[in-house]
Amino acid sequence: MIRLFASREDLLRCRFGISPLWETVSALRLVLGRTTLPSSAVVAGWGDGLVSSVLGDIDVELLKPLFPRQGYVPDFLTPPPQALEVDIEHELQRVARVPDERFAAEVDRAARQSGTCGKDLIRNLGTRRSPQEQVVHLLRSCWRRLLEARWLDIRELLLADVSYRSRRLAQGGLALLFEDLHADVSWRDGEVHVRHPSSDTRSLAGSGLLLMPSLYNSPKVSVYVDEPWQSTIIYPVRGAGALKRAVAGPALGRLVGAARANVLRQVAAPKTTTGIAEVLALSSATVSFHLRALLEAGLVERERVGRLVLYTQTPLGAALVNASDLNHVESSP
Repeated sequence: MIRLFASREDLLRCRFGISPLWETVSALRLVLGRTTLPSSAVVAGWGDGLVSSVLGDIDVELLKPLFPRQGYVPDFLTPPPQALEVDIEHELQRVARVPDERFAAEVDRAARQSGTCGKDLIRNLGTRRSPQEQVVHLLRSCWRRLLEARWLDIRELLLADVSYRSRRLAQGGLALLFEDLHADVSWRDGEVHVRHPSSDTRSLAGSGLLLMPSLYNSPKVSVYVDEPWQSTIIYPVRGAGALKRAVAGPALGRLVGAARANVLRQVAAPKTTTGIAEVLALSSATVSFHLRALLEAGLVERERVGRLVLYTQTPLGAALVNASDLNHVESSP
């Protein structure tokens, strides 16, 4: 059990963060078989046995010793996000600037767990460019191959979770926030409790708590309490199943029209007009037209999150979709 003591000052400094680099590293660990493949990854378009087909000619063998099946993964690979949203290139540049001494120490600690010599690994990484630059090059290649094309959808899903959690925090404080965050996380009398194999007790010491929703870290919770991280809890994002590309059932299509039905299906989890348009290969103007009709019918609702306007199904819209699915399944041969 990990226990984190929170003062009143800490409560005022709780924040959320989204990290494309964290998601890239987590996705890479999944593809390399270093952790269990969650249903959310399959929903996002992946399946088992896909290493060569997904990563292609990327020389990930150089990175494998940094990802033991259990134990320590170098902290420099995933610098904690400094704001709600950070750019992947900004994160990669932070990796590139890791001091040599720290880089060597963290590589050696991870490599020893897999029976590899840290110095040999650093030497292999540094054949064409500096070891830090080689790691950045490989991570950038993995980002482009694994996540870049689907990042718009993933980003919207993560932001929708942040919006939901922020409302919970405003409505009922940390007690309500942690009520449905994850079964392993709870709030008790000014303490955050995280069920964990190790035992530790820390004070947040006025630094607050960083909360990070994640798709590819699912279904587990990760906790960071040592520098360079602010005390951080990384938890499974809500609504991962909504990334599945479903086609509207015929009953729903007959009721509202096939195109409008597909738009309604897309907002099982919050999405922007642009995100829907890209998935359905429609113009933004066409999607906006359908969304206005669905809004007027009470089937979708919208909410502004920063600069984004997110649309999602209302309970009525969700019930309509679910009823159509059930009818489609029952009538299928």
